[in-house]
Amino acid sequence: MLKILFCADSPNAEKWFKKISQVFAHCEVRQWQPNDTAPADYAIVWKPPAAMLQGRTDLKAIFILGAGVDAILQLGSALPSGVPLIRLDDAG
Repeated sequence: MLKILFCADSPNAEKWFKKISQVFAHCEVRQWQPNDTAPADYAIVWKPPAAMLQGRTDLKAIFILGAGVDAILQLGSALPSGVPLIRLDDAG
């Protein structure tokens, strides 16, 4: 089963999580919590903390919930090496 890890520093986080869980009902979707190191295939994020991504070797891609990637690029070495960052082209 496909595993999706979600984390968003936003007032809309619960709405996003609910919708993502509905759309990907055939997948295991979970909200990241501190010390969560369980495997995940993909991450869907908005301004994630460095601890969420640091040391992850399991991710195939990281999807960013907005058109801007500045916040995630500031994580620098915490970003998993070789994992594609995919941003929304049209956040509307």
